[in-house]
Amino acid sequence: MKTSFPNCPANTIMAVVVLATVLVFTGCGPSMPEIVPVSGTITVNGEPYESVEVKFYPLQPGLDGNTIATGVTDKDGKYTLSLPGKDTPGACACECKVTISEGPIPDAVRGSGNDQIASTRYLASLKNRPVPVIYTRMADTPFTVTVSPDEETYDFDVKK
Repeated sequence: MKTSFPNCPANTIMAVVVLATVLVFTGCGPSMPEIVPVSGTITVNGEPYESVEVKFYPLQPGLDGNTIATGVTDKDGKYTLSLPGKDTPGACACECKVTISEGPIPDAVRGSGNDQIASTRYLASLKNRPVPVIYTRMADTPFTVTVSPDEETYDFDVKK
């Protein structure tokens, strides 16, 4: 049996079929999780861990590097996370692996004129260095959290 649509040109029917197909396949991807405020404290054996970089890697499929939240601890071991290019701090509300690694050399130290000497002295002044390798790699880190809108604080204690 032949079906025909006498009042619809073939181009219109083909356009509707193509549009329906595109909508079906593009509407099925993972959605971006909510971005929520995240902060906390990093300690090493209970003492503040200064100048370490904290990263939350979302484990939700389909997310890219723009969803890795990063922060650096202050002298009290406190950090606040933010996403690359975002105006508001936060991290993706989903399960995340957490890494802790050496933080960047502060601008004041790098811009002192004797960069290498100042950087070496700065690094030597930091306690509990280097950061144990197990915490620096996503595949090895023991820290996994589920970021939730109901909880803003995530504290971690590194064991040396």
